[in-house]
Amino acid sequence: MRAIRRLFSTVNRDLLQQSSLEPCRDPVAHSLHWRGLVAATTRSASVRVSSTSRSYTSCVLRAQLFQSPRIHNHLAASSTAVYAGFDPTAKSLHVGNLLTIVALIHFAAAGHSPVALVGGATGSIGDPSGRSSERSVLSREIIIENCSGIRNQLERIFKNAKVTMNRHDPTASSDTTTPKVTSFVERVQVLDNYAWFKDFSFLDFLGSVGRLSRVSTMLSRESVKSRLDAPDGISFTEFTYQLLQAYDFHHLYTSHNVTVQIGGSDQWGNILSGIDLIRRMKPQQQQLQPASSQPTQDISSSSDTVFGLTIPLVTTASGEKFGKSAGNAVWLDPELVSPFDFYQFFRRTPDGEVERYLNYFSFLSKDAIAELMAKHQQTPEHHLPQRKLAYEVTHLVHGEAAANQSEFKSQLLYDSATLTSLPTSKDIIDAFKGDDRLVLMPRGQVSGASVCEVAAKAGAVKSVSAARKLISGGGLYVANNKVASHDARIQESDALDGRLVLLRAGKSKYTLVLMV
Repeated sequence: MRAIRRLFSTVNRDLLQQSSLEPCRDPVAHSLHWRGLVAATTRSASVRVSSTSRSYTSCVLRAQLFQSPRIHNHLAASSTAVYAGFDPTAKSLHVGNLLTIVALIHFAAAGHSPVALVGGATGSIGDPSGRSSERSVLSREIIIENCSGIRNQLERIFKNAKVTMNRHDPTASSDTTTPKVTSFVERVQVLDNYAWFKDFSFLDFLGSVGRLSRVSTMLSRESVKSRLDAPDGISFTEFTYQLLQAYDFHHLYTSHNVTVQIGGSDQWGNILSGIDLIRRMKPQQQQLQPASSQPTQDISSSSDTVFGLTIPLVTTASGEKFGKSAGNAVWLDPELVSPFDFYQFFRRTPDGEVERYLNYFSFLSKDAIAELMAKHQQTPEHHLPQRKLAYEVTHLVHGEAAANQSEFKSQLLYDSATLTSLPTSKDIIDAFKGDDRLVLMPRGQVSGASVCEVAAKAGAVKSVSAARKLISGGGLYVANNKVASHDARIQESDALDGRLVLLRAGKSKYTLVLMV
């Protein structure tokens, strides 16, 4: 009991040190902190732990839930490898995953080696973290397809990131073959954990990982506790998920020298499981011993210096989490959410959230963001921070061409005052090629025809009666001019270059009618 009291005294003293941490010596740690990308970090397994006391070990792990300079010093000492996992529960990642990817990019830019791990094995199990019910079981074929899609997305985003980082570095060359940029790409790896789990038998897993894992510790994880009292409880499959993720960390530590795992704040328990497993497995000695036989040891003096870092979960202005389970996923796949709609999602960011999102998702400097916000205070009607945010994130996810085109389309429809020159009908048609908003109609069905009928046929409204109702409420526009009468007709003067008519239904639904 005295030992436990001393432990709690130490824990309380450590927790009080949060406000007096030494300054960050590592640029990536400093950048992540000022951007608000760090929810918590572990102190590493650097406390003398007697594994004969499970309560002691549990308390030590809980004591790690505060910011520590240890990880800063670790990152500043030399380049290291850091990883984050992405389970293939859908064929695309979403905005909720993007913050983790951005964090990996910050590590790469600072000279570290990021590993993006696709869960080809763990995806068949399903992470219970942050869920109130079990995930649907996916077939092996679907998992393979999802893994392929996610891998392609990750590789595309990392490729775009090298251009983005150079664009914000005035000393960098625009030539993407320069050593600096090439090394950035070479430092990033995309792996699949199916590679090491496919030949790992159930008996081997129980005899190694299972033997070293304490059920009491597993039950204490929030992802498990929150489900135990639920009507459906938690399956053994989901219960053991934390062991699979823990083994991922151990495998990457031994085979790729990964010393830092990052993830959303709901991954804290899983990350701690990995740190604990690395400590228990003692990979440098290549021997496995039950936890009860582990001697008292000072991990900080050994090579087992591993850390966890969690990032905030991305939420809406109302505090809602982004994600497919929340029903508000904004996918990174252009086939699911077009680059323009993706751009518009960020363009509509409320004033109260835009600075936070710029810190999170862009690679703009602190001064550049402050300058944007200062200009926004002077001319809020120009929405400069929102437009910059939308462009930067679209550039990262979909590339420069898609970002430029989305910006032009948004300016045309919503920010026409920001256009430096009047676009031609060809400019507009080229920009909206393949977009459902561009509708081709015979000239005879448009020129001189009823506005209500044209709007209905073009899909701007559901029916002629809906168009009439909208006109009565002052909500139907032709060429940005409000339609005042139910009997109004399309005039030749309404068409840009005599062939393109712009319809608007309500505040934001635009339809471009091309007369052919």
